[in-house]
Amino acid sequence: MIKKILIAALLLALFLLGYYFFNTWQRSHNLSLWRFVPMNAALVYESDQIGSVLLNLKESQLARSLTMVPIFNKMYREIEKIDSLTGGNSFYAFANNLPVLVTIQNTSKSKFDFLFLAQIDQFTDRKGSKEFLEKLIKPDGQKSKRNYFGFEVNEIETADNDHFTYFIYENYFIGSFTPYLVEDAIRAQVTIESFETQFPEHRKVTKIKQDEGNLYINYPELITLSRAFTENELNPNFLNKAFLDLGISDHSISLSGFSFADSSHQLNRIKGITGAPFDMSDIISNNTSIFHHFSFSDPQLWISQQGFNTEVSSKKENIIKDLGFDPYDITRFLDQEIGLAFQYRNGQLEPLMILESNNSIELMNHFDAISKQMPHVAADSFFIEIYNEQIINKLPIDDFPVMILGDLAKDFPEAYYTSYQDYVLIASKLPLLKDVINDINNENTWEKSLKKKRFLEKITQEASYTILVNTAESWSQLYPTILPELKKEFYQFDYIFKSLENIALQFSSVDDKYFTSLLIEQATVPKAPESNVIKTKVHEFNKPLITKPFLVRDAPGAKIEIIVEDEANILHLLNEDFELRWSKSIFKPIVGELTQIDFYKNGKLQYLFITADSVYLVDRNGENVEEYPKYIAPNLSALAIVDYDGKKNYRFAITTLSGDLFITDQQGTPLEGWDPYHFSASIIGSVRHFRVGGTDAFAIVLTNGEMHLISRRGKVFPGFPIQTNMHIQSDYHLQVGSKFETSKWTVLSESGTLLSVNLKGTIIDRKELYKPRTDSKFQIHNDLDEKNYLISKQFENSIAVVNNNDAIIFEKNQLSSENVKIQYYKMGGDNDYFILSDLANQLIYPYDLNGRLLTTLPLMGDQPISLRYFKKENVYEIYLIRENKLILYLKK
Repeated sequence: MIKKILIAALLLALFLLGYYFFNTWQRSHNLSLWRFVPMNAALVYESDQIGSVLLNLKESQLARSLTMVPIFNKMYREIEKIDSLTGGNSFYAFANNLPVLVTIQNTSKSKFDFLFLAQIDQFTDRKGSKEFLEKLIKPDGQKSKRNYFGFEVNEIETADNDHFTYFIYENYFIGSFTPYLVEDAIRAQVTIESFETQFPEHRKVTKIKQDEGNLYINYPELITLSRAFTENELNPNFLNKAFLDLGISDHSISLSGFSFADSSHQLNRIKGITGAPFDMSDIISNNTSIFHHFSFSDPQLWISQQGFNTEVSSKKENIIKDLGFDPYDITRFLDQEIGLAFQYRNGQLEPLMILESNNSIELMNHFDAISKQMPHVAADSFFIEIYNEQIINKLPIDDFPVMILGDLAKDFPEAYYTSYQDYVLIASKLPLLKDVINDINNENTWEKSLKKKRFLEKITQEASYTILVNTAESWSQLYPTILPELKKEFYQFDYIFKSLENIALQFSSVDDKYFTSLLIEQATVPKAPESNVIKTKVHEFNKPLITKPFLVRDAPGAKIEIIVEDEANILHLLNEDFELRWSKSIFKPIVGELTQIDFYKNGKLQYLFITADSVYLVDRNGENVEEYPKYIAPNLSALAIVDYDGKKNYRFAITTLSGDLFITDQQGTPLEGWDPYHFSASIIGSVRHFRVGGTDAFAIVLTNGEMHLISRRGKVFPGFPIQTNMHIQSDYHLQVGSKFETSKWTVLSESGTLLSVNLKGTIIDRKELYKPRTDSKFQIHNDLDEKNYLISKQFENSIAVVNNNDAIIFEKNQLSSENVKIQYYKMGGDNDYFILSDLANQLIYPYDLNGRLLTTLPLMGDQPISLRYFKKENVYEIYLIRENKLILYLKK
């Protein structure tokens, strides 16, 4: 029995040993460069002339432009590091005439890196390759080795303390500046689970020998890679993978080949569809950011393959049942093209559908007939408007376009429509449709644009599906989606991205795959805008600064001086030459503004401000005025100076976050009845004191919407408080007249209700401002003298500036809405400025009221600025904080 067991065990051992050697032989026999490519590679570039391609690419105007952006220059920087280990341009020589692959993969949430793979079985016959490897194997500098799954992995330290990791196995060289990408390559070979098993089609497709290489796209991993650049997700259901040939010219990059998609992917919706010519350029507005073009020879087949969700299908069935017609009937009026144009307006993309019709009049009549069949709707209640001789109607059924065309029309809850020649135009918003009508009538269309027309002639004319992107028009939409850590870099080089005026991505169905072409064209050579400001003075401190530059004088008419506070709570005074006069510890940050008073009534000015709990009065030599600082209460929020009769007998109105109001004498001692005066909610901004007809009053607005008018003795005026029932976070505006009845007090709710009352408590006006989005935030901004105001509307990454009649003054889109501080400088004439300090991105935008930058380029800064204008010389001084530096810019 034991003998039989031993024989069986021996046979089993021999079988396992034989299987091991057979498996090892088979793996070695089937070994290829592709076996080392990790499954999670997003892009794989293949070439046997990569050295020449990369050097030629450097000479391309388009590539030169793009590689000015640091994140797109990463591969060249890494090759320079490799060359620093081996000397000269050895990598380029090494990589020529060898099969080489370069992969791009995510290495963390917002990072990516490259993996270099080369087949070196012929390298001994080539001097350049041999020298490269010999120098890399024996580098000058520190080198370490380790074992990973039986592979000897080497790591070399570069001069800048980076590390290049590589291994050589049989005839293959694999390396990366990210060690675990090299480990991924080893695991791919050991487990036989590589990119090759994920993308077996790469062996079947025909490869062009005379191009600049091949690009393989693993679309699910491309989505992951995109997160290294943008917060927006690519459509996860669009396609599966793609193989494309690369072509390079001086002003363009082209890719062409095949994409693959199964029944679960949206690209499958054009399967078997025969395309038709692109003929609708004469009605596509030049303001279009993104355009989707669908063409077909059989409209019914095309529509039958579009996606309809369950809710839409159910709604369609109810319409058929209740009204006796099928939305699908519209297909008999369709010709061979459908366009979906997007314009970026009011901080969001607004869509316009273009239907080519074999009889546009009959299609309009069909829509009209649908309206007339609606029950319980009077004929005279249907929307109809004549605009520029065009009749505009509105479909009375919500979501009707999506019932006809599926998910393609999901952004059309409402549908305004009109006809133009052989087309019917449908918009979800009436203003967009009117603007497109104007553009067509004014010939502001692609057909009339020479650049656009030439580009359209270069693309495939009968592709089933085409996506066209105008980067310059789309940049306002694209920029806000960029990762915060890249925003500064992308803004600095936005002129490069805007120079890519035309991008076309096209698909056509061919058997079980989709012919794919991508063309990126740079219409003009980009030039960096030149700054029109001069940096004239800089003072560098030991610590970062935490306040704006406060401009002060030690006496009326004296030269300007500057006060700043650093993060150690040290106050610094500098003279006009940026020389430090004194520094002083104040223990806590300044809250709000720093102002000046003539405390001693001798023409010399002192500096007044509050911290979180105390009021400070500092003289021009940096010494505390006697009895100061004076503790008031915790959580102070604002300070206002009161001078009842103009005789410099000052009172200080100090508020807290909890809704307390202290009014003190000029020694900081609270007055009777104001120690404190308590309100039911937090107080907005500082208290406003004014005098009308010899009567003193204080205006106070609370966050819960209450408006209080109180006498200097603490008595409430008749008609107050007013309960507005609004939530208020914005500043307010007070226009004092000759009487209480003619004075005007304006407040603005966070949701956009603008309310004006007189000082008798009578409501003068109430209006709802237009809300671009449901999450829009509204604020009033007073100028420095509080005589004028403007209104801002912030939504997502955009801002619109309007007046009190809700008329738009200008709109801007490239902002981070997280932390934008706004200042309004009214200097008279055309010299009014709206300063946007985008503190999240450390960018300062000084806009005039036409939306033009005062400085050509935004300034780099992390605090609000101070601005001065000299009318006679027409010169601006911009005082700016950047980290630990105080900087003065001059603009002529």
